[in-house]
Amino acid sequence: MLGRERTIAQAGCAMTSVAMAISKISDQPLTPRELDAHLDKHKGYSGDALDWDKAGAARGLKVNREKWSLDTIDAQLDAGKPVVVGVDYKQGSNGGPAGTDHWICVTRKDVDEQDKPFYWASDPGTGKEIKLYPDAKGRLQCDGANALGKYKTTGQLRSFEAKG
Repeated sequence: MLGRERTIAQAGCAMTSVAMAISKISDQPLTPRELDAHLDKHKGYSGDALDWDKAGAARGLKVNREKWSLDTIDAQLDAGKPVVVGVDYKQGSNGGPAGTDHWICVTRKDVDEQDKPFYWASDPGTGKEIKLYPDAKGRLQCDGANALGKYKTTGQLRSFEAKG
């Protein structure tokens, strides 16, 4: 149970994406169930909303709420650090700030056959990797062919680093 009402399967995308990112960054595996137990123990939910700082603390990491930028994402990925981004994928869902109704974990950058850059992200809603391409506004999007819906990043970005 996340916080008060919803289960991980119903609304655990942020928490699951964080577990993916901090597992990689800390080099200490952390399952969504283990992170949920940590958050329950440390009052890491407000209702069903995740307390990002308490989630990062599960592996001694600081959470950064950085201004949206592909340069920021690139720098994190170049350093071997996945980032968690908010997306709007379901029209009319009344998502949170900036329309965020889902969270995914961006894991790496690549180029396609036409030398166009794209990003790989793990989608906790499907358990699959999806490809996101930059749009003219510097956001990332996916047409839904390999995803749960039509993803478009909302400008919400979380990165992680060692406390110090």
